[in-house]
Amino acid sequence: MTVEKGAKVQGNVSGENVWVAGKVIGNIEARKHLHLASSSYITGDTSYQTLRIEEGAFFTGKMELADEHAAAEKTPGSEPPATGVPDAAPVQSQYKIAPPQAEPVYPIRSKRVVIS
Repeated sequence: MTVEKGAKVQGNVSGENVWVAGKVIGNIEARKHLHLASSSYITGDTSYQTLRIEEGAFFTGKMELADEHAAAEKTPGSEPPATGVPDAAPVQSQYKIAPPQAEPVYPIRSKRVVIS
């Protein structure tokens, strides 16, 4: 699905791969890839698996990474395959953030910095 530059859509947009360069007022569902060009203007929620946003694109709304299994067409009674990983506690980071330290002060003579 493509929304060309200068085009305006008032409603929901849905497709496998969605490329937006125009204006969309509504929700966007990209089952695979969503591309927001620099000229795009989006007001609404989005769902995607991969995303590319060019500098200058305007977006307001909620962005949600779509689940692979939810994007696939479901048949009645089908369940997504189990991953075999039980619910686990969040992983604690091994890195600690140190507080900022003051930078050294160097004397300035004759408008030149002297580093000793």
